[in-house]
Amino acid sequence: AAPKISLSKTFQPLAMAMNKSVETAKTRADVVAAAGGVNTAQTALQAARGEARKQATANVNAAVAALGNTLTAEKTQLDGLFAAATSPDDRYMAGNMAVSLGGLAKDTRMQRRGLEAMLGSGKVAPADAPRLQYYLGQFAFDQADYAAARTALQAAVGAGFRENDADALLAEAYISDNQAAQGL
Repeated sequence: AAPKISLSKTFQPLAMAMNKSVETAKTRADVVAAAGGVNTAQTALQAARGEARKQATANVNAAVAALGNTLTAEKTQLDGLFAAATSPDDRYMAGNMAVSLGGLAKDTRMQRRGLEAMLGSGKVAPADAPRLQYYLGQFAFDQADYAAARTALQAAVGAGFRENDADALLAEAYISDNQAAQGL
């Protein structure tokens, strides 16, 4: 069962406003167009071979940055939400909002921040924690933070999470951090 969340009185209106901003942003023309640009760039990257992959990767990064630029106000609002979080429930909700906005912005750093806040709040349902740890580990791995990736992935695998080749990603996190023996 999902944990019961009781937001602080000062935090609740900020969370409601943040939720409304994210929901509104999902349908804004500039965000929709920028998200389409990211999808187009990602499709081109998947089709690219050889040296063309470098340019295609740069195009994806530029498209993600352009999408992020359309969400500057929401990112600032999210920073204010984190600053106002005073209780574990508040931190859980701020993290949840970061995961949502990060998903919209295709910003894995923001999503990672959100997952860290949610897991750190102690409010994540025990059945959901291994899955969230896996995604936290995946984001850390993608950002070349192999120590954090190993910690999160070990928690996920240790709790029985076996989807998405979690154990293989854990091994790769060791190997990528020059710890081949542990990875093997």
